[in-house]
Amino acid sequence: MNIFAGYAKKVIKAPFGDNITIIGAWSDFILKPSEEHYTVNQYRNEECIGIWIIKSISSFYGINTSSKQGVMLSPINGNKVIFKGDIFVDARCKVNFYEVVLPFELNEPIVGKPTNEYDNCRVVIYNRIGLDNKYIAFIHNKEEIGPIQDITIKCLDPVDTGLIRVEIITQNSSDNLDIKQLEIKIDSEKHITLNKLINTMSPIRSFLLDAGDNHYYGRESVRRKNNSIFEPVVNVRAGSIRVILTPNEGQIDGFVSPTYPFELFYKSLSLAESKDTQALFELLRESLLDLKRGLYHLLSITRLYEKEGIFEVIVSENEHLRVTKKSFDTIRNALQDLNTREVLIIGRIYAIDSLRRWFKVKDEKTSVDWKFVYSTDIDSMSIREHGDYVKVIGETQTPENARKGIAELKGIEFLT
Repeated sequence: MNIFAGYAKKVIKAPFGDNITIIGAWSDFILKPSEEHYTVNQYRNEECIGIWIIKSISSFYGINTSSKQGVMLSPINGNKVIFKGDIFVDARCKVNFYEVVLPFELNEPIVGKPTNEYDNCRVVIYNRIGLDNKYIAFIHNKEEIGPIQDITIKCLDPVDTGLIRVEIITQNSSDNLDIKQLEIKIDSEKHITLNKLINTMSPIRSFLLDAGDNHYYGRESVRRKNNSIFEPVVNVRAGSIRVILTPNEGQIDGFVSPTYPFELFYKSLSLAESKDTQALFELLRESLLDLKRGLYHLLSITRLYEKEGIFEVIVSENEHLRVTKKSFDTIRNALQDLNTREVLIIGRIYAIDSLRRWFKVKDEKTSVDWKFVYSTDIDSMSIREHGDYVKVIGETQTPENARKGIAELKGIEFLT
């Protein structure tokens, strides 16, 4: 199957213009003349950060030709910076990410294909940038794939690796759900006041907007007055109060998933209903810089129905959640445990996103992975020019025992 997949080994910037040539390891792919606008998605640490057009492919002949292919790319939108180790995948394909265990140390990524029923798929096995975890990007064009346990991979690059057995540990949570819409269902024999309904829908809207804007664009919102690409569209069904929320059909950036806020909303309430405060913290801090604001939205939603237990969120025929007093208690306890503190981190910057204005640093003392969001008055290129070894001060609501953190940048000093 003709699927483009692989990773960057060397990045060559054109002397003028936005074109970038990357020399890397790629799957068995042929660019046909008819595919003039062949597009690929750029991934870094399981996140799609850019979309590119393949302009040309050149072969640099050597002993191992598969690792000597240069691909010239032109950005469409999203991130315009490529790091060594970034993964590129055919934009027509879907990607599932799994944490894996290998029988050997992984010195550089491996490009290959499964030998079982998934032989039409392609994989890239890699170390997460800045971390020790090993992941596999499972690239396919199926509507969905069932649970994957252990698989055997035939290596396409490096070619001398042969067959390897890969043990799947966990699936990336961002791909567990495929939510196209949220149905909010309120069943009750009693009358519900209009004020009560409005006071429920308003924080739902606020949570969805904050989740999308914070996750994809950082601190600064992309809203213009009441207009946002994450503004949900409402459909109302007859009978009991059943409100169906769907993504806005306006123009969006290619790296944005308009259903992401729906997924975060549903998962957050699921964790709250299961009384897992720590997991709720872990989930929300990946996207929300202001955890307290997000939790207050959720508390406002669950407070109104803590006694009745008549509030349901439905994402499919077999996937629905009834919100009860357990959710309210969990979120209230989470708010009580939350506090704002200042952190001082020393480490190396290993990732920068100039579009959404954040960079990532791994604390050399605690090995905690930190994401710092900065304002528009900081030039991201100046960060790259001064070097990657830094002392950073930020303000965070991340709990002290967390493995990852997100903070608002307050100061940065470049160390020699």
